[in-house]
Amino acid sequence: SGQVMTVNRLCKEIIRIVNEHFGGTKSKIKHLPMRKGEPPRTHIEADLADLNQLMPGIKYTDLETGLIETIKYYSALPHDFVYRTLKYFEQNPLI
Repeated sequence: SGQVMTVNRLCKEIIRIVNEHFGGTKSKIKHLPMRKGEPPRTHIEADLADLNQLMPGIKYTDLETGLIETIKYYSALPHDFVYRTLKYFEQNPLI
């Protein structure tokens, strides 16, 4: 969406959407200690300049719609697939 937001705000938005559209969640935000070298205010921001150059006139999906569609997609996957994938990335972090 090109919006700047904190990781905390994104997590709150996901929880709100699940509560409103998917029957609720017991999930809570867990604040962990900062990782070595992590800046104190971590933000997420998509730089859409390259995409706009490659695909002029592209239409964007707003954040809420995009999150709803993403949650629908992952909700339709077999539970064990999602569980195994999460376990894999817990054991093999990308960073």
